[in-house]
Amino acid sequence: MAVIGVIGAGISGLTAATMLVKRGLDVRIFEKSWRAGGRTCSRRIRPDFIFDHGAQYFTVSDPAFAFQVEQWAQNGIIAEWKGRVVKFENGEIRPTSPKGRFVGVPKMESMAEELSKELNISYETKIVHAAKNGKSWTITDEIGETFGPFDFLICTLPAPQARDLFQAEEHKVLEVPMVPCWSVFVAFQSKLEVSFDGAFVNGKVLSWVARNSSKPGRDSKFDGWVLHGTPEWSSANFEIDAEIVEKEFLQSFEQLTCRGLPEIVCKGSHRWKYSMANSDGQDAQFHIKNQNLVFGGDWLNGGKVEGAFLSGRQAAFAVLDAFGLPLAFC
Repeated sequence: MAVIGVIGAGISGLTAATMLVKRGLDVRIFEKSWRAGGRTCSRRIRPDFIFDHGAQYFTVSDPAFAFQVEQWAQNGIIAEWKGRVVKFENGEIRPTSPKGRFVGVPKMESMAEELSKELNISYETKIVHAAKNGKSWTITDEIGETFGPFDFLICTLPAPQARDLFQAEEHKVLEVPMVPCWSVFVAFQSKLEVSFDGAFVNGKVLSWVARNSSKPGRDSKFDGWVLHGTPEWSSANFEIDAEIVEKEFLQSFEQLTCRGLPEIVCKGSHRWKYSMANSDGQDAQFHIKNQNLVFGGDWLNGGKVEGAFLSGRQAAFAVLDAFGLPLAFC
C-alpha cells in the first residue's frame, strides 16, 4: 500500500487526505497548529465569546464543491448566512450580489472538524525539512524527529513556506507573493445600530467588517464584530503592538458607522502572515511528476474556501493518477 504524507491540515490538505483514505491509501497529515482548519477557524477568548477571525464565509459555484456542501448541510455543520452584506463606495452604502453565503456551524472550523474525524493527524508538528531519498520522501520536524518514508508528498503550506521547506527556487509557482491581514474581534454590550451585518469597506485601514453574532449558530447575547485590515495597512503595520492595532481599527470602525460604539465587553486580535495570494490564482495544484510531489492550497486557486477544497481535490487526483487508480470523485 502506498504511503502518502500531507503537510498542512487546512481545507486543502484535509480534502486531499479524505479522498485518498477512501481509496484505501495510507495517509498521514502533519499540522503545526493544535487544530485543523487553517484560516477556516475561530478564536475563543472567553467561554462565551467565539469569533470567526479568519475566513468569514464561503460561496459555492463548482458542482463538486456543491456536492460536498450539501453533505455538510445534511450533517448540520454549515448553514446559509442571511445577514445583509453591503459595500461602501464613495461614502455610500451599496448592495452586493445576492449569491448565497455559507458558514460553518456553530463556528467556521466545523467543516475541518468533520473532515478530520477519521484522519491520522499529528498536531503541533511543524515540518521544517523534506528530503528525497531515491523514490521516497522523508520529512523532519523542528525538534528533529523524522517521519517517513512516503511514496508521495502533498504540501499545502502557503507559497513562501513551501518554497523554504523544499528549497524550490526553480519552481516559479512558489514565487507567488502572499499578503498579511490583521484581524480584530470585539464584543459590544449592546447592539450596534447599523443597517448591515457585513460590509466590504476597502478603506485605508479596514477592508471588511462583519457582525459575527448575526451568523447562524452563534451566541447573540452580545454584539460581536470582526474587523479585517487592508493588505496595504496590514503589511505596513505588521510588527506593531496589537493594542495599537485594536485602537486604530475601532476608531476607523467608529468613523465608518458615523456613530459612537457601544461599551466593549471584550476584544482581541490576530495577525495572519499569509492571508491571501497577491495574484488571480494559478492552476488548482502544481504537480512535480518526476518527484512524486504536489503543491496545493487556496493560494493556487484564487483563494477562498472553495478554492482550497478544489485544490485539495486536484492534488488527490495527482496522487491517484501517479498510482494508476481511478480518478472519479468520491
